[in-house]
Amino acid sequence: MESPKAIQPQLRPGVLPVTEQIESLYRRRVVEQAQSWIGTPYVKLAARKRVGVDCAMLMVRCWVDAGVYEEFDPRPYPPDWHLHRSEERYLAWLDTLGTRVDTPQAGDLVCYKFGRCYSHSGIISRPGYVIHSAAYLGQAAETELRDGHLVDRGPIYFDLWEKYR
Repeated sequence: MESPKAIQPQLRPGVLPVTEQIESLYRRRVVEQAQSWIGTPYVKLAARKRVGVDCAMLMVRCWVDAGVYEEFDPRPYPPDWHLHRSEERYLAWLDTLGTRVDTPQAGDLVCYKFGRCYSHSGIISRPGYVIHSAAYLGQAAETELRDGHLVDRGPIYFDLWEKYR
């Protein structure tokens, strides 16, 4: 089974054209959505607030619930695909959605290398912090971008708005 599925989310009506005000509004909405998931238990493949969520579905729910993208669902995907592959399919998919940047802003995406490839993501909440859901945390939480488990994991940052400016 390929993972994650090559789904191309569609922007919701009203997002385009992207002005500075629209980008700022949606960035704020994405962060607010991410904050609303804090404390939700980590559960592979889940996407139900206060019940369970993994890092991929947290990202999806925040984008969709903030009104950035139309509803989409990349499941099913094998929850341990990153342990058995060295291909960078997830990273390639993220490259189609956003533009890699060196300095992330609130609402941008960060991806870390776990296992054999880049496979863990989160949403930048403010300078130096990320909201993500991980097994080692046991829940969705806000941590420093380089907390103990994230140090030396080669973070790559994606600006989802760059392509539309």
